[in-house]
Amino acid sequence: MGFILSLFSATYAIAKLVNGPLCDRSNPRYFMAVGLEDAAVVNLLFGLSSGIWFFAIFWIMNGYFQSMRSPIGPKTIANWFSAKERGRYYGLWNTCHNFGAFTILFVGGFIVERMGWRYGFYLPAGFCVLGAAYVAWKMLDRPESAGLPPIQEYHGEVPKNAVKDTDESAFEIFRTYVLKNPRIWILSIACMLIYMIRYGLGDWGITYLSEVKASSVGWASLKSSYLELMGIPGTIIAGLIADKYFSKRNLVVASIYLIGMCFTILLIFLVPQGYGVLDGVAFGLSGFFIY
Repeated sequence: MGFILSLFSATYAIAKLVNGPLCDRSNPRYFMAVGLEDAAVVNLLFGLSSGIWFFAIFWIMNGYFQSMRSPIGPKTIANWFSAKERGRYYGLWNTCHNFGAFTILFVGGFIVERMGWRYGFYLPAGFCVLGAAYVAWKMLDRPESAGLPPIQEYHGEVPKNAVKDTDESAFEIFRTYVLKNPRIWILSIACMLIYMIRYGLGDWGITYLSEVKASSVGWASLKSSYLELMGIPGTIIAGLIADKYFSKRNLVVASIYLIGMCFTILLIFLVPQGYGVLDGVAFGLSGFFIY
């Protein structure tokens, strides 16, 4: 089980390197819609499967298609909102992860208990198809698509640190502005470490609560869902604080949240068996600081 989950994460990471440049050269509306629809298809196929090799293959494909949406959000947010307001709007947008994960964790365990594990894949796949259709119908990638001026022009801002017109190739630009940028490396390593915590709790939270804390699958999924639920106010408040109080020192906010995350992860470990409410509180506080 751990090996298959790891295949998803590895594929997701590698696919980001592929899908980022592809997203830059595509219409985000259709790029995201195709990714959502294909993810729905492979989840349906996963639910129809029984062999371990099919589970692995479809889960790898799931990792690839889900990564297609990853570069679209930040890119589109940057097109529609200026730097001085991007923290709060990005924080608000980022709650989509938490809301979706909370919903499936909240009801998923009970769906599996009452309808069988396959429906834990069928039902989300159906909603994902509807989401893909809505994105293809409604999403606008930039103000110019609606006949509006660029956001910097609208606010009278001059973009800082923008890549100027150049004869450099795409690889030379990537090497100069990304690979040789120490800030990118610091943020990437920090993000990698946070993902270890985020996916550690997300992938193994239910198993941990079931096997170590003796919760049923349904109640374990409910308690672990607070990880995602409390991520919603956590990420919104972080964006508001960053914009209002630390507009030029956003990493101060990140550091405060990281310290809080460390203490709440320890709390999950220290709560003894039989204190289910405290388990939910510990998972909720962890989600608040992680996201």
